[in-house]
Amino acid sequence: MSELYEKLQVTPDQFLHLQAAAKDYMLDPEHPERREVIGKKSAIDLPSSNTARIKLYRITSAFLWEEGWGEKCWGPTAPRSVPRDIDWPEAEPE
Repeated sequence: MSELYEKLQVTPDQFLHLQAAAKDYMLDPEHPERREVIGKKSAIDLPSSNTARIKLYRITSAFLWEEGWGEKCWGPTAPRSVPRDIDWPEAEPE
Protein backbone atom coordinates (compact mmCIF):
# COMPACT_ATOMS: atom_id res chain seq x y z
CA MET A 1 0.00 0.00 0.00
CA SER A 2 2.83 2.42 0.76
CA GLU A 3 3.94 2.12 -2.88
CA LEU A 4 0.50 3.35 -3.96
CA TYR A 5 0.73 6.36 -1.63
CA GLU A 6 4.16 7.14 -3.04
CA LYS A 7 2.99 6.92 -6.65
CA LEU A 8 0.01 9.15 -5.95
CA GLN A 9 2.16 11.41 -3.78
CA VAL A 10 -0.48 11.63 -1.04
CA THR A 11 -0.43 10.89 2.67
CA PRO A 12 -2.03 7.66 3.92
CA ASP A 13 -4.80 9.74 5.54
CA GLN A 14 -5.49 11.59 2.28
CA PHE A 15 -5.61 8.29 0.43
CA LEU A 16 -8.21 6.85 2.82
CA HIS A 17 -10.41 9.94 2.44
CA LEU A 18 -9.97 9.94 -1.33
CA GLN A 19 -10.78 6.22 -1.56
CA ALA A 20 -13.95 6.58 0.54
CA ALA A 21 -15.12 9.63 -1.40
CA ALA A 22 -14.48 7.93 -4.75
CA LYS A 23 -16.43 4.86 -3.65
CA ASP A 24 -19.38 6.99 -2.50
CA TYR A 25 -19.24 8.98 -5.74
CA MET A 26 -19.10 5.94 -8.02
CA LEU A 27 -21.82 4.02 -6.15
CA ASP A 28 -24.23 6.94 -5.71
CA PRO A 29 -27.69 5.43 -6.37
CA GLU A 30 -28.82 8.68 -7.99
CA HIS A 31 -26.17 8.19 -10.72
CA PRO A 32 -26.39 4.61 -12.03
CA GLU A 33 -24.29 5.54 -15.07
CA ARG A 34 -21.23 5.73 -12.82
CA ARG A 35 -21.71 2.23 -11.47
CA GLU A 36 -22.06 0.89 -15.02
CA VAL A 37 -18.46 1.77 -15.98
CA ILE A 38 -16.72 0.10 -13.06
CA GLY A 39 -15.70 -3.52 -13.31
CA LYS A 40 -15.43 -3.54 -17.12
CA LYS A 41 -11.92 -5.07 -17.24
CA SER A 42 -13.21 -8.27 -18.84
CA ALA A 43 -14.57 -6.23 -21.75
CA ILE A 44 -11.16 -4.89 -22.89
CA ASP A 45 -11.31 -6.63 -26.26
CA LEU A 46 -14.87 -5.59 -27.02
CA PRO A 47 -15.50 -2.65 -29.38
CA SER A 48 -17.40 -0.87 -26.61
CA SER A 49 -14.35 -0.84 -24.32
CA ASN A 50 -13.17 2.48 -25.76
CA THR A 51 -16.56 3.93 -24.94
CA ALA A 52 -16.29 2.58 -21.38
CA ARG A 53 -12.81 4.11 -21.03
CA ILE A 54 -14.06 7.48 -22.24
CA LYS A 55 -16.99 7.36 -19.81
CA LEU A 56 -14.67 6.40 -16.95
CA TYR A 57 -12.31 9.25 -17.85
CA ARG A 58 -15.20 11.75 -17.85
CA ILE A 59 -16.52 10.50 -14.51
CA THR A 60 -13.05 10.59 -12.97
CA SER A 61 -12.46 14.07 -14.33
CA ALA A 62 -15.76 15.27 -12.84
CA PHE A 63 -14.83 13.72 -9.48
CA LEU A 64 -11.46 15.47 -9.45
CA TRP A 65 -12.61 18.85 -10.81
CA GLU A 66 -16.25 19.32 -9.84
CA GLU A 67 -16.10 17.54 -6.49
CA GLY A 68 -12.78 19.24 -5.70
CA TRP A 69 -10.72 16.13 -4.92
CA GLY A 70 -7.91 17.12 -7.25
CA GLU A 71 -7.43 20.33 -5.29
CA LYS A 72 -7.87 18.59 -1.91
CA CYS A 73 -5.21 15.96 -2.63
CA TRP A 74 -2.78 17.63 -5.02
CA GLY A 75 -3.44 21.35 -4.80
CA PRO A 76 -0.77 23.78 -3.62
CA THR A 77 -2.18 23.83 -0.07
CA ALA A 78 -2.80 20.06 0.22
CA PRO A 79 -0.75 18.13 2.80
CA ARG A 80 2.31 16.47 1.31
CA SER A 81 3.95 13.20 2.21
CA VAL A 82 6.83 13.78 -0.19
CA PRO A 83 7.90 16.64 -2.44
CA ARG A 84 5.58 16.55 -5.44
CA ASP A 85 6.62 16.55 -9.05
CA ILE A 86 3.66 18.78 -9.93
CA ASP A 87 0.69 20.43 -8.20
CA TRP A 88 -2.93 20.29 -9.24
CA PRO A 89 -3.43 22.57 -12.24
CA GLU A 90 -4.69 26.06 -11.73
CA ALA A 91 -7.10 25.81 -14.68
CA GLU A 92 -9.48 23.08 -15.77
CA PRO A 93 -8.50 21.35 -19.05
CA GLU A 94 -10.64 22.03 -22.09
